Amino acid sequence: MVELEGLSVAYSTPRGPVCAVENVSLLFARGGIHAIIGPSGSGKTSLVQAMAGLFVPQAGTIRIDGSPLSGIRPRTAVIFQDFGLLPWKTVIANAELPLLLRGVDRRERRRRVMPILEELGLESFLELYPVRLSGGMQQRLAVARALAAEPDLLLMDEPFSSLDALTRENLQETLLEVHAHHGATIVLVTHSIEEAAYLADTVTVMTGRNPGRISARIETEKNARKTGESGNKSFRSSPGFLTLTTSIRAALEAKS
Repeated sequence: MVELEGLSVAYSTPRGPVCAVENVSLLFARGGIHAIIGPSGSGKTSLVQAMAGLFVPQAGTIRIDGSPLSGIRPRTAVIFQDFGLLPWKTVIANAELPLLLRGVDRRERRRRVMPILEELGLESFLELYPVRLSGGMQQRLAVARALAAEPDLLLMDEPFSSLDALTRENLQETLLEVHAHHGATIVLVTHSIEEAAYLADTVTVMTGRNPGRISARIETEKNARKTGESGNKSFRSSPGFLTLTTSIRAALEAKS
């Protein structure tokens, strides 16, 4: 679904250009959940912004669905760490925003968005403003707005980092349910080893700073999270989960 080849990203600063990532080549398979993890400053967000078409890389190419990326792509949705909700718009208006910007009429917007809001448990809060929502509800609204655009690629940059532990785990379950229902390819940036291990089919470990580089690529057992009578949650307490988190931690601690 996504192919990065020889990708380098640099920023201009008063002291000269700073290389955020250098010569990164990656493949993200269609329909999977793919995590990118690494220390602050290793270029994770830069990769997401490049895949979102928000700027032109210094070098290398990005292909999405087989086509070279040349700007913002209609079927790519992005959720950033601060959710990006418009505080002066209600829940329903925030969710409908991508369709409004495309010129979709009000009746059709409502027809498309309401099932998503119901799926995410927000149907009773349509006229509330984001300030009246909990952090978890704001995050679900950000997911609803992203899904309204009917993306085949969903990029998420630290989407759960500001939430308490239990809310974070609940939203991880929500994300797995949304992924099973909608099937978009998901690329998730996270600082959490446990989150990467629990959610992802592949974990890309980045290291270094100015520039960041890939130090490891870990394939997880996709079916491990679906075993046991209690479903996904049983994976958190399994020996396989401990083994996987240990492998990711070792890759993060390894010298670049």
